[in-house]
Amino acid sequence: MNIAATVTQKAQSLIPIDLQIRGAHLYDKTRRVVTRTDGQTMFTETPIPPVDEVDLLDIDLSNPFLYRQGKWRSYFERVRNEAPVHYQAHSPFGPFWSITRHADIIAVDKNHKAFSAEPFIIIGRPPRFMDIAMFIAMDPPRHDQQRAAVQGVVAPKNLREMEGLIRSRVKDVLDGLPSNEPFDWVKNVSIELTARMLATLLDFPTSNVTGWSSGPTSSPRWSRPTADPQTTTRCFAKWWPWRRVSAPCGGTKPHGPRPERSPASI
Repeated sequence: MNIAATVTQKAQSLIPIDLQIRGAHLYDKTRRVVTRTDGQTMFTETPIPPVDEVDLLDIDLSNPFLYRQGKWRSYFERVRNEAPVHYQAHSPFGPFWSITRHADIIAVDKNHKAFSAEPFIIIGRPPRFMDIAMFIAMDPPRHDQQRAAVQGVVAPKNLREMEGLIRSRVKDVLDGLPSNEPFDWVKNVSIELTARMLATLLDFPTSNVTGWSSGPTSSPRWSRPTADPQTTTRCFAKWWPWRRVSAPCGGTKPHGPRPERSPASI
């Protein structure tokens, strides 16, 4: 690890995360005003042709419109059959490899020495200020040390105890979907269900949680977050001290009064 990385890691460990995020957003807002840039998207949507009309080397699985136009299945099938280790040299995100067969994916995922998760688990450059340290983008032993902090809550015993709640949440979300009309699966199911379960694990109020769940992991360059990042930061900054004091490591349930306002409304 070089000196700059060491200093950055030390600063991230000492400066509270809410101050890091607030400072980053202030810097980015100032940069946008000074440079008069607003983060234009890279892609312009055009119809995706049938996969058999595209040269194998030109297939780009990073094209987001493959998925919006429902063409991804045929593209993945061809790549899996004809080039299970596929190289795309001219993606807007830069060159990258695609591994599409299950056994190969498992082999890559388990070989941390040859295939590192660091520093990011995305292709291309990360959105501005999303290059913060997170255990999902770490290799052992750092990954194992970080994961240990949350391992208990998702242990098999705890998940068995939560099975009834999980099933009821899934049923509630699926029963609320519209019938005989198109709907947005990501918005109505993926985000909604994940946000509710995260709120439960963090002991947050489960009402109106979808905004703060997408805010921290969205970038205006690629998507439209449903919550203002600074609002999300204030929400967690107010909630975290109570969680830290009320439920120290190893605790299962906080004690003491909650903050007066729901995180979703801060």
